[in-house]
Amino acid sequence: MKLEDIGFYTLSDQRAESLSVISPMSRCEMILTDRCNFKCPYCRGMRPDCRGTMPFNTASAVLQQWLDQGLEHIRFSGGEPTLYPWLDDLVKMAEPCKRIAISTNGSASLERYLELMELGVDDFSISFDTCCSVKCGTMTGARNQFENLVYNIRELAKVTYVTLGVVLTDENVNQLANTVEYADDMGVADIRIIPAAQEGSVVRGVSSINPDILERHPILKYRVNNTLQGVPVRSIQWYDSHRCYMPVDDSVVAGDYHFPCDIPEGAGRPHWGYRGQHARGTYQVVGDSRYVS
Repeated sequence: MKLEDIGFYTLSDQRAESLSVISPMSRCEMILTDRCNFKCPYCRGMRPDCRGTMPFNTASAVLQQWLDQGLEHIRFSGGEPTLYPWLDDLVKMAEPCKRIAISTNGSASLERYLELMELGVDDFSISFDTCCSVKCGTMTGARNQFENLVYNIRELAKVTYVTLGVVLTDENVNQLANTVEYADDMGVADIRIIPAAQEGSVVRGVSSINPDILERHPILKYRVNNTLQGVPVRSIQWYDSHRCYMPVDDSVVAGDYHFPCDIPEGAGRPHWGYRGQHARGTYQVVGDSRYVS
């Protein structure tokens, strides 16, 4: 299977095959703040040494060094990134990138999201954990958000690339098929099913998802097929660097640290601190694993 067929536009066979320590930065994510106006029960928040709001001078310095290294795709997340006071400034800085993405809980006004689009954002990843208003309050810890969330998703999906992230817990997993059907009806580009970290790796109920919906959403299809084959969604451990060299051109910044990517199981281990050192570290190949010094 080609990486392009998975559905993530940042992945390609060409990128993987040509990857080296001198490759330009391909995809990076900046976790701007741990502030959030939702209180999702499954959210464990940031690890203690990564909490707080990133100062603008730090965020802009990291972003500029990434841009100087040829960064192609940038994602701003949190917490809730629309609560970050300098988000607009960073989006403007990221104009040279091919794609600018925002991970959001969808609670801001549609006007706010359209403003971000005017500045250059062309990818919204929005949390959508339930298909009914009653359950929405339980899953978000916030009242009266369902109608606003659905409205924003429907309108944004008409004009830009929108994916939905469905975090699954015992509270909502039995509604998975209905939630996916509702998400598909809103016209989004794709749907990501994600088991909450504390719930384990197995996603239940995927066999009940309409096959026609799977054909319209390659990321969803890929994850469902893996689940049916017994391959968990959360399967990468911190010591699996020999299985994936993408961290060479992919980085996540949170607190004072660069992390290799955003999917290691558990708290994750940082590649290196960025205080006084914003660029990539020196990569060394030790055995069949790649480390950063």
